Formats: sequence, structure tokens, C-alpha cells
Amino acid sequence: MRTLPHVPPKRRGPLASFGPAIIVASVVLGPGSILTSSKVGCAFGYELIWVVALSGLLMVAMTALSARIGVMLDGTPGDEIAHRAGRPFAVFVGVVLFLVVACFQFGNNLAIVAAVEPYAGDGKSWRVILLTLLNGAIVAVLVGFRRLYRPVEATMKVLIVVMAVGFLGNVLVA
Repeated sequence: MRTLPHVPPKRRGPLASFGPAIIVASVVLGPGSILTSSKVGCAFGYELIWVVALSGLLMVAMTALSARIGVMLDGTPGDEIAHRAGRPFAVFVGVVLFLVVACFQFGNNLAIVAAVEPYAGDGKSWRVILLTLLNGAIVAVLVGFRRLYRPVEATMKVLIVVMAVGFLGNVLVA
């Protein structure tokens, strides 16, 4: 049997880990967070900036803790909870986490509706159609693609740049 010569792995620069960081940042700082922070700023000015800063700090801490837990555990978090605390408690934690994620997505849906509303009018039927199509497309992409990470990473990089340009434009106008 013939063996192939050993090829050392390609050295990657410091920006190679920037992609995964963008994905995590996009999850933590989504449209729902931006909409909520913007509405708080518009309604209360700097009076409640401490709430926005504290929530940002808590999101960073939660993300860092989740990464550490994911790296240190032998199995998935659900498997570890079931092994250590029993299957019923693992099911309870799974249901709670599902509801938290559903609420997070609901906030993202509200932000999408708020962004499109000035152009689409006050009718309610377009909201249901838009959110059904958008969430259906998200589910189809997640279920249908085997190698999803690279396209999502590239898309998130573009969206983060667009968001940063939008923030900079708002700062200049303000």
C-alpha cells in the first residue's frame, strides 16, 4: 500500500479565527438587540445607557461561558446534563432553552418587521407572509445544506460590514 507524503498544514494568519468570531457576534448582536437598544436610546436618551451596557456585558459573558462549557465537556451539553442530573431535568433544560431561542428569534422577527414597515405600509398580511417566508427559508437552509458554515461565514462578514457602515452613517447624521 502506497502512503502519501506528509504535507504540513497551511499556516493561517491571525485573521483566520475572525470568521468564527463574526458568526458568534452576529448571533449575540442580532437585529433584535439592535432594535431594542435603538428604541431605548430614542425613548430615554442616555438615562438608561447602563441597561444597554449591562445587557451587552451579560451577552459577552454568556457567550464566553458557553464556549468554555462546550470545549470542556466530553459530550453535548444535553448528554452531560442527562448523565449528571437525569433525563427529566435534561428535557426541562432543553425545553427552556428552546423557548429562550424562540424568544430571541421573535425579537429578530420584530426587528425585520420594523425595518420593512416604512416601505410596506401598515397592513398586517404582509408581515405574516414575510415572516413565514423568511423563517421557512431559514429552516430550509439549515435542513437542506450539508456544508453550511462557509456560506454563512461569508454572508455574516458582509452583513457585519453593512451594519458597521450603517452605524457609522447614523453617528455622522446624529
